[in-house]
Amino acid sequence: MDDNKFASHLEAEMLLLIRAHKLDEGMVREYKFHPKRKWLLDFAWPELKIGIEVHGGIWNGKSGGHTSGQGRMRDMEKMNEAKILGWTIIEVASNHMKDGKAIDWLQRILVDYKYHHAMRLGWNVYRCSGALIKNGQAVELIAELLRA
Repeated sequence: MDDNKFASHLEAEMLLLIRAHKLDEGMVREYKFHPKRKWLLDFAWPELKIGIEVHGGIWNGKSGGHTSGQGRMRDMEKMNEAKILGWTIIEVASNHMKDGKAIDWLQRILVDYKYHHAMRLGWNVYRCSGALIKNGQAVELIAELLRA
């Protein structure tokens, strides 16, 4: 999909967040993930089978589209089929983008995927908590391990 065309302003905001945090490597917009159905993921990292679905209109008090009973049923079917095909989907709403949870979830799942992928390759990998990284202590730990 053209970067100037969005199904909603929330998708445009999510793309800006993804790019601002430099998480767009390998990302595809409006990705058709299912071999038979026409379902699209708002944002996908196909090689990693990670996707983001942006949900809007959940706070407007109206029942329609994705917020109606029938709409929720369709969304559940889509998410369950994605899971069966091995996808990990992060579902976000506007408040998740505003409070930073959307990017936090995405960063954590990308780091987790890369960690497990490196382990499968037989690399020596060490995990650090976000607090260690933010405080700069992760670099100190790595330097200490290299000196040992």
